[in-house]
Amino acid sequence: MPLLNRVGHAFFKQRMRREPVLFGGEVSGHYYFSDNYNADSGFIPALLILELLSQKGATMAELLEPLRTKYFISGEINSTVDDVGAALARLEARFANGEITKLDGVSVDYERWHFNVRPSNTEPLLRLNLGADTRELMVFGEAGAAAPAAPARPTGLVVCGMGGSAIGADLVLACLPGLPVPAAVVRGYGLPAWVGPDALVVAVSYSGDTEETLTCVAEALERGCTPVCVASGGALAALAGERGLPLLTVPAGGQPRASLGYLSMPLLATLAAAGLCADFSADVGETVALLRAGNEALGPQAPDATHAAKQLARRLHEKQAVVYGAGLTVPAARRWKGQVNENAKAPAFWNELPELDHNELMGWTSLPHVAAATLAVFLEDAQGDARLLRRAELTAAELEARGVAVERVETRGASRLRRRGAGRDAGGVAARAPVLARPARRLRVLLSRPSVRRRPDAGGGDRGFQGQARRRRRRLKGCPASPSRSY
Repeated sequence: MPLLNRVGHAFFKQRMRREPVLFGGEVSGHYYFSDNYNADSGFIPALLILELLSQKGATMAELLEPLRTKYFISGEINSTVDDVGAALARLEARFANGEITKLDGVSVDYERWHFNVRPSNTEPLLRLNLGADTRELMVFGEAGAAAPAAPARPTGLVVCGMGGSAIGADLVLACLPGLPVPAAVVRGYGLPAWVGPDALVVAVSYSGDTEETLTCVAEALERGCTPVCVASGGALAALAGERGLPLLTVPAGGQPRASLGYLSMPLLATLAAAGLCADFSADVGETVALLRAGNEALGPQAPDATHAAKQLARRLHEKQAVVYGAGLTVPAARRWKGQVNENAKAPAFWNELPELDHNELMGWTSLPHVAAATLAVFLEDAQGDARLLRRAELTAAELEARGVAVERVETRGASRLRRRGAGRDAGGVAARAPVLARPARRLRVLLSRPSVRRRPDAGGGDRGFQGQARRRRRRLKGCPASPSRSY
């Protein structure tokens, strides 16, 4: 019969001496054996696992696979807090509707998921461990568990938000091109005329106090809707509590632009609960795995020679940034523009193909000093529409002919969700171009390395204006372009 015990070797040893316990273990990786004087040892479990691998003739991945498909655990997540007691009291109050125990910190159990938050015995930290019946619940936490039951088939979808609270909706909708109902992202004070009681309205405000979003919620209530609210607190959370509206709470204390995952995943969970999209667990799993793998590639410790985002950031330094998207990467272009504005504190602009070819392209035919001070970044979906990829190639060549420097960034990954992430968040790193000239600020947005192709700069020979014109004519005739460098 399993026994629950407080974490810590002193507590384990005491209990194992009092009771006939053969083995004890902690999720942190400490294992205690009665045959080893009730002391913990890393060597004994390592030898036992090696013996098991030898007996079964299996790899570690094969051995763990049945467990990974049955148990979904977050692992230990540490947070520094000023007042441990107050933080635990807030958790207890927030999750009062769960089954709460206090054997070690605060444990809260629900029917399909649970978590424990306890103070460290050795450091000024709170340690979170969360487990759930499914990967979706584990990834989304409360959002996955509390995703509201919307009408069987909403007549439409409206997501209300501003700035960093709205961009998550753009990104999610770009990943769901087959959404079966009309959808709109509202950045303003009013709802579309077609929104009625059966529409699904989702209000996203990280602070909970965004004026425009609160105005849209009030209008949605007047029209008989039941808005789903996503916030860290503020007036929106208070209103949800007063009116009994579905509320998905996200962690407070950050910046909306740095909370994209917290703000987009609840929306994805809500759409799945409403039956507007299929199960997305596999896509989320692929995205999470590739993001983790990308931490090394885009981390501040990575060398410049292999760090595509640093290289791009240096090219952007003291340049006017213009970001162009096409298809899946349109919201990513908008995101890059916002990241440059807010992180680098510099002006930036964005547009999308093919529309920009019908107007903006002509704007580059004058003011050559502006063109010379500009870097145009093309975000391209490697698996997107061939016509858009062709337009990006031709438009980039035309801009180069006008004296505009060009970079082309390609997405990576099998799913639309993953490819959208790759093209989006290299911008979160590269947008800190001015920061690179100062003492380094820790890069907090670490995603997988994009494929960046640098087009030749103006110069002599085939890199000069005449060479660019020759290459452009060959492409217009359907001939392959000169190879560009990848790094």
